[in-house]
Amino acid sequence: MKKAKDYKTCKIYKLEDKYGTIYVGKSPRPMRKRIAEHRKDKKLGRMGSSRLIDYDSCKCTILDIVPNDKEIVRTCEGYWIRVLPCVNKRQNLSDEELNKLRLETARKYRLELKLTYQFLKLLEDY
Repeated sequence: MKKAKDYKTCKIYKLEDKYGTIYVGKSPRPMRKRIAEHRKDKKLGRMGSSRLIDYDSCKCTILDIVPNDKEIVRTCEGYWIRVLPCVNKRQNLSDEELNKLRLETARKYRLELKLTYQFLKLLEDY
């Protein structure tokens, strides 16, 4: 029988894909295992706001490492969910509403790229 690991700390992390979609999560387990679980959940069509992330282009950032205490972890994760424009805030939306949100985020991302490109062209001409 496999012995359960005694995790003393928990990581609060941010996943951000190339469209600017952000998801905030927590896990005491190694990040590669947690991201693999997210990928599997998405593949199986399980519900959750993390299903909006494009895992082929996402970047993981550790926001905090805290003691693995339920109250501390919830408070810390809640803080990051409040301060970041993440999809966690939209868990009760339908798939159609979430897809609309994803398209809006992608449109804003493309607009930012276009404006950045135009700005760089202006600098080049200057």
